[in-house]
Amino acid sequence: MWESGAGIPSAVLRFAIFVPFATYWSDADNHWQNVRKHVVLQQPPFNPNIFRGEQIAAKWGKIGFFWNFALWIPTVLFPGPLVFIVGLFDLTIATMLGIATHLQSAYSPHTYSACRNGGAETWQVPNGTQSFFTLAGQLNATKTTPETMCRDYVEEWKYGVAMAVCYSLIAAFNIILSAIVCAVAARDSPRHNRSFGEWILDTFMTIPRATYFIFICLVMIPVMFFRCLPISIKSRARFGARYAVKTGQRVPTPRDIKMRVMRPKNSKSCYAGNYQGKATNLADFLIYDVLVLIARDLHYVDLVNLSLASKSVHDAVFPGSDFLTRSEHFKMYTCDIASKTQCWVCTVQICDECQIIRSLRETPLVFHLDICKPHCSPCYFSAVCQQNTDRLGNTRCACAPRSEITKWQKIWHGPSATLNLSTTAPSRGICRLCNVLDDATLLGAREARSRAEMRDAGRFKNCSKCAGSLGSRGPRWWVCGRCKKECRSHVHPAWGEKGEP
Repeated sequence: MWESGAGIPSAVLRFAIFVPFATYWSDADNHWQNVRKHVVLQQPPFNPNIFRGEQIAAKWGKIGFFWNFALWIPTVLFPGPLVFIVGLFDLTIATMLGIATHLQSAYSPHTYSACRNGGAETWQVPNGTQSFFTLAGQLNATKTTPETMCRDYVEEWKYGVAMAVCYSLIAAFNIILSAIVCAVAARDSPRHNRSFGEWILDTFMTIPRATYFIFICLVMIPVMFFRCLPISIKSRARFGARYAVKTGQRVPTPRDIKMRVMRPKNSKSCYAGNYQGKATNLADFLIYDVLVLIARDLHYVDLVNLSLASKSVHDAVFPGSDFLTRSEHFKMYTCDIASKTQCWVCTVQICDECQIIRSLRETPLVFHLDICKPHCSPCYFSAVCQQNTDRLGNTRCACAPRSEITKWQKIWHGPSATLNLSTTAPSRGICRLCNVLDDATLLGAREARSRAEMRDAGRFKNCSKCAGSLGSRGPRWWVCGRCKKECRSHVHPAWGEKGEP
């Protein structure tokens, strides 16, 4: 409640002076144009304040009018610190209007009665010459009488006094009330678990947020018009637009070309073996036949733990010269046959008896790897582009969990930024080796593994809907398995390259 509303009293005053301020600006601008075009009105024997007074009144009358009009509604919505800054500029406008009115007091009457009965012709007549109002009326674009010109200057002076007073009140309301709001926020900041500086930064982000909101509203006008078109037109327009985007994503950026790392086809590292030290008695005992016999009563992770006893034991259980064959054989004999699977983190074989269930947060890469499925172009067109969404809906998937909140996202979204993260924590089956690690380490290792699997171009060869071949070239369409909309995340390859399996 205290973070906004400090500008409400000033907004009421701004609305009340719309018409008077427009009248003041109009009078000041007309008088300034007349004085500016005719040098004789700026020179002696006339008052030297005429030029400066009318120039300041016209300039700051224009600035004040548009400032008043532009800040009328936003002042109500602005938080305290922004209202304080607005109040400082309001004080500047009030000061300049006061200066202009003070200068006009030297050459303009203060009452209409001073202009009647020949008063305009005799006002400050120097050495028997014509009065300023007589000459200004003759040189005006529409010639007018001295009395009418005098009354116009009196009107400008009176409105100038009124505008200076009103804007002084506006500035006082804004500065005082916003200062109270800031003081209350500084007092209550510890209770809301954020510093006063963070509160100030969050309030100053109101302007870019409002600008972004207005921009989105303007952009949505043609989008809403498009969504009202028949599905036969929308589907083809959607497919054409997405195909053009996929084609653009096919060409890698110079940064991608520079940072690409060439990997061999079989990049999996294996234990080299060739232990040259003295073997232990245990290592001598663990010949292949013995290992096969004891493997029937063990889990695969038990053999992995056994191999960690020493280098000689590791070379006996998983010799470098026959690592892959031994590993496949042991996986065949160990664990419960009916429930064999892989560790969610490191891919070590586990089963229902040896696995450990941990609740681990769902990460973006894991989500895309498990949920998003490839479609061929005809299936994508029928399943996504021809999808009949409502007027406010679209064909873009938004199911994927967000990544960790960055510093700039915290600044942009403010305290609510933490609410955008996924809190889903499904149960995962992991091995005993991974269970000793904390959640952050496990999620990091799983993300690294998922990133490597994402780079595998042959991971999906067929369309998940029609089972047809995707081919070695062409766009790759990814559809979310939950909402059946297109996933447009950049973690998926946009285009199939020649040479893919």
